[in-house]
Amino acid sequence: PDAGLVAASLERAYAPLRCEGSLLPFTLTDRLKETMWLHGGLVRTREGLLRARAELAALAEESSRVAVAGPPEANPAWQQALDLESQLTVARLIVESALLREESRGAHFRADFPERDDEDWLRAVVVQCGGDGEPELRTRPVELTRLAPGGRVLEQA
Repeated sequence: PDAGLVAASLERAYAPLRCEGSLLPFTLTDRLKETMWLHGGLVRTREGLLRARAELAALAEESSRVAVAGPPEANPAWQQALDLESQLTVARLIVESALLREESRGAHFRADFPERDDEDWLRAVVVQCGGDGEPELRTRPVELTRLAPGGRVLEQA
């Protein structure tokens, strides 16, 4: 393993125990859940997703000031602080992917794009970490192996 990456990961994990701020992770987690329920949940719109993006950015900034007391052993607040970082990452990727996909498909429903669009969106959204550490989104065609749109069975090789 890369010693620098390990050290950076440990520093990030222990930061809430060393921080002298006053923010507790529980409040931020509640705001994150509320944001995703209201703006990134079952029915989505561009306007709501943009609101979610802005709120997630604010939450990410605030999460850097989360402080938890006590030792690391059996510390629910520290575990919540660690979970919050992961939850913010996942929420951000959901919002960015939902903004990219301008159609409705499966559990992804956009009220501003209510129809499924196989012509333009029979694609998978792929997220990768860019060189600057920021997520990069792209799409790739879906590889159909058994069924095609409309229920047509494809020939088996």
